[in-house]
Amino acid sequence: MAWYKFWKKSGPAALLSERYLWLDKETYSKEKDVEAECEYWAERTGGGHNTHYLYGFEEIPNPPQSVLEKMISDEERTIKHHRDYLKFLRQTQDLIRQ
Repeated sequence: MAWYKFWKKSGPAALLSERYLWLDKETYSKEKDVEAECEYWAERTGGGHNTHYLYGFEEIPNPPQSVLEKMISDEERTIKHHRDYLKFLRQTQDLIRQ
């Protein structure tokens, strides 16, 4: 596994967008695989495919601490949502069984 930083500069003001990903080196064993993932992300990120943009990526040791803290917070919120939804499904199932 490795951390990657994807970046995109778009529009006349060259607005910068960044994304940090942890990619499996077995799935993304070649640089062209990582580049394809980066290109896919860049096409769908603000600025779109109809605006001139530049994009790239680099392998990094770790994302910035603030980014990592946000990623952790987002995952914790997602886990809580999944737990709440699972509880709701089980309650619904119990109602149906009665």
